Amino acid sequence: MSRKDLIPHSDALFDTFMTSFFTIILANLLKWKIPQLAVDPSTQLLINWKASYGVCQVANAASTLDTDQKNADKAALTAFTRKFIQKYVYLNDYMDDNAIKSCGLIPHSKEKKHAGKPDSIPVVAFKNGPAFSVVGTYSQPTGEAGTSKRGKPAGVGTFQVSSFMGAVAPVNPKGYTRSDLFTTTPFKIVFEPEDAGKTVWLIARWVSTDHIPGDWSKALSITIY
Repeated sequence: MSRKDLIPHSDALFDTFMTSFFTIILANLLKWKIPQLAVDPSTQLLINWKASYGVCQVANAASTLDTDQKNADKAALTAFTRKFIQKYVYLNDYMDDNAIKSCGLIPHSKEKKHAGKPDSIPVVAFKNGPAFSVVGTYSQPTGEAGTSKRGKPAGVGTFQVSSFMGAVAPVNPKGYTRSDLFTTTPFKIVFEPEDAGKTVWLIARWVSTDHIPGDWSKALSITIY
């Protein structure tokens, strides 16, 4: 049985959900430790959607091109929101079940689980890449049942890397200030030119197809060049 899509398909309900969701997110950026830059693209996407949706609401005024534009704007906003929810809501250690509910979403504890929590820790390696970047690879532990071609165990959808720039690694994973998600290996994390010569600490974990994170790997460090 497929899981319920939490983003409504009806245009009217979709509009209500998106307006409410991002209003709540913007009001709680500091509390939930969500970077402003991560949510900024939603502003223009919402403007585009509301403009094209508004045109199509006017009786007998919308052309086929207007409808096509509305559908394109809806698809763009939906794609952005799905990725945002996965990374900044379901994988957010600062959001509890009540916070997730306030966004109009269902907490993991209330969902029917399919994959569950990953029961292994990824094998990770990092090396310096071009232009102030770090190139990494991940794989499943030896003997793990899954899709070895992609390096992920069965039931794992994405691979999460969190990083921290500093001389000493944070004791608590919440102290890591950047998070990136990948679905293929090798992968690349790009830093800024001013980060050259600095030490970056990295930890990683699997995330199941139900967006449930596994345990973190041990911290590894590398100097940015």
